[in-house]
Amino acid sequence: MLDTRQRTPRFVHGLPAAAASARHDSRDELRRSLRATPPTIAPKFLYDTRGCALYEAIVELPEYYLPRVERSILDQHQKAMLQALPQGAELIDIGSGDGLKARRWLDAGIVRRYIGLDIAEDWLRDCLRRGQQRYPELQFDGVVTDLSWGLQVPLAREGDRPRIFWYPGSSIGNFEPAGAIALLRQIRQQMRPGDALVLGVDGPAEPARMVRAYDDAAGVTAAFDLNVLNVVNRALGADFDAAGFRHRAVFNRHASRIEMHLVAHQRQSVDLGQGAALSLQPGEFIVTEHSYKHTPQRAEQLLHEAGFDQVRRFGIDGEAYGVYLARIGHVRH
Repeated sequence: MLDTRQRTPRFVHGLPAAAASARHDSRDELRRSLRATPPTIAPKFLYDTRGCALYEAIVELPEYYLPRVERSILDQHQKAMLQALPQGAELIDIGSGDGLKARRWLDAGIVRRYIGLDIAEDWLRDCLRRGQQRYPELQFDGVVTDLSWGLQVPLAREGDRPRIFWYPGSSIGNFEPAGAIALLRQIRQQMRPGDALVLGVDGPAEPARMVRAYDDAAGVTAAFDLNVLNVVNRALGADFDAAGFRHRAVFNRHASRIEMHLVAHQRQSVDLGQGAALSLQPGEFIVTEHSYKHTPQRAEQLLHEAGFDQVRRFGIDGEAYGVYLARIGHVRH
């Protein structure tokens, strides 16, 4: 008989809760990156409350094909994947967002505990609350964490339950290749034989199609990108004027990545606080996101370099996007 008692979601921080030193380091990191060449804002700063709401709108846009392709792959291959995934597992939802993508595994009955990881605390709390209401027989836990700190799951396994690490949406593409390998290696180090990683990875498509996915006709992605300047203003006491910038997405063929830029269309002199400043001439830009597009061969290479020795790709005809099921045969020390 299922245990239908109402549980209470548990919630922890990857680092000491709201530590002053962590906030200070984050501000220093942001200030340093804005004074680099080219100036850069890490994608994690895109996700304040308004940014999260705009991102939820982006995934529904007709131009943003990634979630639809991923969903089609999972729909087509879910039966085969379920045969390979452990039962009674703990699902580690990396970059959980609203948690909706995890529901296919919860509905399939293979999960007994859900652990969401996200940088956006309010978004994560809402995800856990709604999940616990929908699945009262499961335990819902959450970790507020920044993946640039490394993969942190400061929650012990319940007994000998296997774990499924679920990292959809091709978010791994936001990491530079060395950083992607480092994160995948951290995932592997937390796995035991019998655990699994399910990873979404986008591949290179027709350039115009990719650019439209990151610069839609309705301007939702532009609003999402420009909103990061408001985040920086609050964090640093800076004085960016978003009206002085425009959003741009380009495909860097050599690096096989989409780049999102905020381009100055007039001369800018911005106070970054603590005596730091940023000067931009018209046409100069701030990098706000890299999204690497990995071929199947490159995606499998990343997984093998991270130490996975069992990798299987699931895809559909005509699409470079792939969902990878990766496992380890033994634990490496």
